[in-house]
Amino acid sequence: MPQGRAACLNGEGEFSPARHLRWSGRKEITDVTKNIKVGIIGAGAIGSIHAQAFEAIGNKAAALSDPVEAVLAAKSKRHGIDTTYRDWHDLLVDDSIDAVVIGAPNKFHKEIAVAALNAGKHVLLEKPMALNADEAAAIVEAEKASGKILQIGMRQRHVPRHLKLREWAQQGRLGKIYHTRVLYLRRRAIPGLGGWFTTEAMSAGGAPPGHLD
Repeated sequence: MPQGRAACLNGEGEFSPARHLRWSGRKEITDVTKNIKVGIIGAGAIGSIHAQAFEAIGNKAAALSDPVEAVLAAKSKRHGIDTTYRDWHDLLVDDSIDAVVIGAPNKFHKEIAVAALNAGKHVLLEKPMALNADEAAAIVEAEKASGKILQIGMRQRHVPRHLKLREWAQQGRLGKIYHTRVLYLRRRAIPGLGGWFTTEAMSAGGAPPGHLD
């Protein structure tokens, strides 16, 4: 089986959710997902990946929100999403929406997550959970009060090669580990090319907080 990001790309070099499901070992998806109406907040790259993932299991997002009109129009057309909102607050008062995926910039994670839970929505919150521990604690408190499900999208810990490395470490096959060095090459981590991703006030530091699960 091919390893790494290449295993999840289609013939045109684009991310393929269907291939990702096969690569990650998922053989089937429960039919209950077809009865859940999900809204996506944030129509950037992550929002598109989630929309494609819904399509890969024979479903589609019920609503999409993004403040940038051109992006919202393009992504809603691309994914066949009829209900759109420029303001995420309007999506949260839509009673037909059962759950939301939050793919907005990190700065807004706490505000949107707490509001979504208070609105009675289940929440899949993209990593990082928040900008700091106090914000994360506020989200947890909102979850407890709401009785809804909160899931943090720490998907890196479920990547097969990462799971295998963890297994080997636990088995002692790597000996005594006293130091590790990790390299993650990504264009968006370069200041000036990453947009909000490399703006500390928006992302809390760029790549590391988003990838250290």
